[in-house]
Amino acid sequence: MRKLTAFLAGASLLASSVASAGSLAPTKPSQVVNLRFSSSDPTGPCGFGRLPGAQLMADGTAAPYEGIPAGKMLVVTAMQGYTDTALPSRLEIFKLRAPSNVAISVSCLADAFGSCHGTATFPTGIAIKSGTTLCVQSGLAATYYVTLQGFLAKDK
Repeated sequence: MRKLTAFLAGASLLASSVASAGSLAPTKPSQVVNLRFSSSDPTGPCGFGRLPGAQLMADGTAAPYEGIPAGKMLVVTAMQGYTDTALPSRLEIFKLRAPSNVAISVSCLADAFGSCHGTATFPTGIAIKSGTTLCVQSGLAATYYVTLQGFLAKDK
């Protein structure tokens, strides 16, 4: 019985230390970031990559994307890509790029009509520092849409 009590006390201590570690999530709605990219957005410094066309705000409106604020970092938690102009039955890859480095990619297999939708989630988050230019590129699709979800956190 003493061994069981000691085990339960140890497990309780471990559970309380894990629970207090904090979660990877925004603490205020103003920290949430949703970026929209499309093939019609301005070309960025990543070659054929596109800059974010808009930041989708919490109230449902869209505003120009102003970049990652100084002293903050963007923690990317998800990315989706969609096209209906891919080559049928071919793999389409959407890449989020910082100049000359691929940061994140998501892919999908186009159906017989050239449509596909790919989603990737990043439970531990991918941190991108302030001052980084974000560009999205598509494989072969002529028209595409990409959304990026995440939140702003203090850069330590």
